[in-house]
Amino acid sequence: ILAMLQCFKDNDPEALIEILDGYIVACNKSDFAKKAAISRSSLYDMLHGSKNPTLRVLTQCIHELVS
Repeated sequence: ILAMLQCFKDNDPEALIEILDGYIVACNKSDFAKKAAISRSSLYDMLHGSKNPTLRVLTQCIHELVS
């Protein structure tokens, strides 16, 4: 979590996505998306850099990671 906060402080969204991807890889991405109440396509788009996540998607992912 501290590493994610540092990414915000450093204005480094790419590093934040890398950190999220590392956590999410440890579990099934489809299950994670379901638990975070986001679409699987939104999760994949965010992790693969094809789209910037909305604040809602980002906060739901972080919430799921810390719960």
